[in-house]
Amino acid sequence: MPPSAPFTPEDRPVIVLGAGATKACGGPLTGEILPRAFGLGVQHAELLEPIDRLLIEKFNVPENAADRRESDYPPLPLVLSLLDMAIDRRHALGPQWDSARLREARASAEYAVFGVIERMLEHPDSFSPHTHLFRRITQATGAPARAISLNYDLLADNAMIEAGDGRYPEYGCDIATGAYKESERHGELLKLHGSLNLIYCPTCHRLDMGIGRSGYTYKIARNTFDAPALDESFERRRETKCRDCGTPPRPVMITPTTMKDYRNPHISRVWYQAQRALRDCNRLVFIGYSLPWDDTDVIYLLKRGAGHLPPERITIVEHGEPHAPGKPRDEHEVGRRYQAIFGRGVDFQPIGFLGWLHANMP
Repeated sequence: MPPSAPFTPEDRPVIVLGAGATKACGGPLTGEILPRAFGLGVQHAELLEPIDRLLIEKFNVPENAADRRESDYPPLPLVLSLLDMAIDRRHALGPQWDSARLREARASAEYAVFGVIERMLEHPDSFSPHTHLFRRITQATGAPARAISLNYDLLADNAMIEAGDGRYPEYGCDIATGAYKESERHGELLKLHGSLNLIYCPTCHRLDMGIGRSGYTYKIARNTFDAPALDESFERRRETKCRDCGTPPRPVMITPTTMKDYRNPHISRVWYQAQRALRDCNRLVFIGYSLPWDDTDVIYLLKRGAGHLPPERITIVEHGEPHAPGKPRDEHEVGRRYQAIFGRGVDFQPIGFLGWLHANMP
């Protein structure tokens, strides 16, 4: 299978980053989050207690985390979907699991997502494939990189800041933080499911971004996972309030559930900007996004925004299936999905993020 061609000055590419792009840098896939949450020494592990009890009492996961196998855990999207369904319908899951306790478990599961991402990415490699990619795009096309991310982590964020020599990307939403508003822009990063560097006030809608003294962005959302329902004393130690109205802010995270809520006005705007970026591009590259059939909102966005692209202008960079690296598109589960959505001519590259970079942009 020949490698896809590198970028040219005529290209106006959009990069779509999925969990596989994070996995290539040592981060977790969605299916790994629950098992890793109880085996990695996640900081403030006491905040995992509500979801731990739910798994033990309602899914028969072994009481002792050391005795558990990865196969003992139900998929995180299933757990979140069941919790959201019960909370939305005001149902209980037994006499000990009323709506209030289910909300505690729901918030605890959100913290599991944050804690595992933070723990697995706390020592990033010196080589950043995201930075390398964004710089190569600018060198080849003469324009800053544009990316749509489905990930919460900050790999792409800080890579764009680095590639832009300290300038921040355009996030497609109204960030009120002074350091961001006063800075120049370089590139565009549209995070469809939110981000760990953003916090949102549910009262006045103020959106803030965590910016450290170094100029890079950081996981300010860590300050919001300690909601009163989880641990009141811990929340008092890490109190965060909206600068405009004093309301405790919330993380901007659309978690993997069948009941995704995109009504946050800032998230809605990001989706609008993503559709505009897709309509303007003449090349689309997916890195580590498996295009699951139940991700209908994203598929709908892609069909509306990228419907003008011929299949050969769409590249899919995916890891090889176990024991079958480089498997042909129509024999690869992810390849078949893309073929069904975009057509037979898509450029399918099951050689992984790093392999594709080395083959095309050494």
